[in-house]
Amino acid sequence: MQKNNKIAFLGTGYVGLVAGTCFADKGNEVNCIDIDKDRIEILKSGKIPFHEPGLQEMMIRNMQKGRLTFSTLDEAKLEQYNVIFISVGTPNDSYGKTDLGKVYDAINYIKENVKTSKIIIIRSTVPTGTCSAIQSIVDEDNDINHIVCSNPEFTKEGDAVNDFLNPDRVVVGIPKGKEIKAFFYNLYMPFISKEKILFMSNESSELTKYSSNAFLATRISFINDIARIAEKLNANIEEVSNAVGMDPRIGPHFIRAGIGYGGSCFPKDALSLVNQANEVGESINVLEGAIKTNNYQILYFLDRVNKYFQKNNFKKKVTLFGLSFKPNTDDVRESRGVMLYNLLKKEDFSIRCYDPMNLKFISKPIPYYQNIEDSLEGSAALIISVEDEQYKNLNFKALKENGIKAIFDGRNLLKDMTEELEGIDYFSVG
Repeated sequence: MQKNNKIAFLGTGYVGLVAGTCFADKGNEVNCIDIDKDRIEILKSGKIPFHEPGLQEMMIRNMQKGRLTFSTLDEAKLEQYNVIFISVGTPNDSYGKTDLGKVYDAINYIKENVKTSKIIIIRSTVPTGTCSAIQSIVDEDNDINHIVCSNPEFTKEGDAVNDFLNPDRVVVGIPKGKEIKAFFYNLYMPFISKEKILFMSNESSELTKYSSNAFLATRISFINDIARIAEKLNANIEEVSNAVGMDPRIGPHFIRAGIGYGGSCFPKDALSLVNQANEVGESINVLEGAIKTNNYQILYFLDRVNKYFQKNNFKKKVTLFGLSFKPNTDDVRESRGVMLYNLLKKEDFSIRCYDPMNLKFISKPIPYYQNIEDSLEGSAALIISVEDEQYKNLNFKALKENGIKAIFDGRNLLKDMTEELEGIDYFSVG
């Protein structure tokens, strides 16, 4: 029989809020904690500060049942919880060095304020060796036996709730000599079978997270390299990737050509893993190549837009569809659409943008429309940067009547729609 836990989450971003809510939904008592008072007030009101399908409804349900609460760090009484998850942000600098400031702030707070032994679980993505370093810090107080474990997340924005409720595996790092498997079996068996809960060292767990994301990023860059070759050799990259993906040793996922990967994880984690390798005197040549390709791919795409306008002497007015980094999210971190917008601006294009989401800009907001017709006014070309299926249902006849001469499809969404695209110059990737 499952024993319900009393769980505290330090950090209420995508990682902490999704995990905390899903644990509460299985009967655990969860308190999600943050130093941001405004964020906590938003959560207490039953709203979430970002878009994630299904999360708000589940959160409200568990708040009403008394299993999910929110508090600031000053309000939280961490002593009452048997497990503390750390799920704060770990951003990189431009060279891949991970900023662990918020992680160590949380650890120092626990060390100073929690005087009974706890299970401390690092949910944040942290460089290999971080959990062992944290264990050494908390071990300085010989009277308290905290156990520091790694438990990385593998959820996708836009489908995070489903991913958490139905994981393909759960990775758990535990310190050598600590008998703690029974706790994790109890915690995760409501979600997944026992044999798919994978125990390993903290170092292996941390490296698994980076390796997974770096490998997926590498697949994307590989198919983008092949896509550029396909264009030169008169091959169709969609036909190629479909055939390649039918090989069960390869599979169909993450081999769709486009303008590259973005978001809060792949760019950051790929750079961090390269940096970690360099720090121990190693290199990851394949991953360094993947990063190089990803940086080049968007420039390659931009060059095609530039050459088309120069050749046809059109006024440099375009519409850009998609500013979030992927469909069904309001997250613009490392968005290829935002990058493309900034690059087009430097080339003196006038740009009208469309995105269906209420976007969360970190720095200077980009003006955009949430009505497709308004975004197309006066433009000579349409640029697609996000693989949103709604774009397949565009009124292409109306596009032509409104002056759209070309479509630059950065996600190959419309590549098979030759009949609908008749009369419009169409450019795909590969």
